Amino acid sequence: MESKIKDTLEFIQKVINEEQNNYQYLFEFIKRYTGLYRKLEHNLPYHINVIDELHANENAHSRILTKLLQQKTTYNRFEILESFIEYLTEQKLSFSKNIKIENPIITQENGRIDLWIRDKTYSIIVENKIHYAPDQERQLERYIEKTREKGFRDEQIYVIYLSPQAEEPNEQSWGDCKDNFQDRYLNLSFCDNILEWLKEKVLPNIR
Repeated sequence: MESKIKDTLEFIQKVINEEQNNYQYLFEFIKRYTGLYRKLEHNLPYHINVIDELHANENAHSRILTKLLQQKTTYNRFEILESFIEYLTEQKLSFSKNIKIENPIITQENGRIDLWIRDKTYSIIVENKIHYAPDQERQLERYIEKTREKGFRDEQIYVIYLSPQAEEPNEQSWGDCKDNFQDRYLNLSFCDNILEWLKEKVLPNIR
């Protein structure tokens, strides 16, 4: 009996010693990692995100995007809007196949619509949810109805839901419109779509 107790105690002590060694290795690893992290961080160039530092809300982000899309050349070409429409087509071929840029009106917070692009034969509703604002009651349906009141038919109306990580709108936001707009609806994210478009398509071509 004493022999079994002794063996058990020796086994427990062995386990404790092994665990102590593991913890010691872990603490030493964390110390080395922290030192290397601080060294690399010190060598990084100083940088800030101006938009975040100004505590920009959804309206501010929409204004910036609106200003970009409103840019045009001396020959009245909306270059950045053209690039945006081209990018949308790459994401979903059926989305913008009938969009022809002629004389667009691009507004922000007109009729409570975050970003609204209207032309002779099409209208694009952009709902901006960059800060995860909840969908209001039948929000997308109400914006679609406002666009109809401007004389646009359903087949001329396009909807973009813009969120940080491509979150889908709440079902109730669509009202009775969802099925009718699936071919003309795009769910985009700031992280994977807007930043990609700005870096790959817009920045390289800025004069």
